[in-house]
Amino acid sequence: MSLREDDVEAFVRVYRRILEEQAIKQKIITDTDDLRAVQIFTQKELMRASFLSNHLATEEDFERLWPRLFDEMLCLQAHDVHRQVMDVLIAQLDQE
Repeated sequence: MSLREDDVEAFVRVYRRILEEQAIKQKIITDTDDLRAVQIFTQKELMRASFLSNHLATEEDFERLWPRLFDEMLCLQAHDVHRQVMDVLIAQLDQE
């Protein structure tokens, strides 16, 4: 499903507000565990906004699926990094 341009702009405003709030919190936090908790909370709020864009989704659905969404987000990041590094490594090896 693709979003309309005006919907994207609305999400940009929501995301910007969430990220600005995180930046303020991060400036005053010194404990690494607390910082990680704020970063996870921020990702959760960003994902919540996206998830609830589906008119069939409920807050209960999101809370139930959040652990799975978080796991998938971590896995996607790992796959993306792995693919990017492997592409560069293969290109370098081809040049040798």
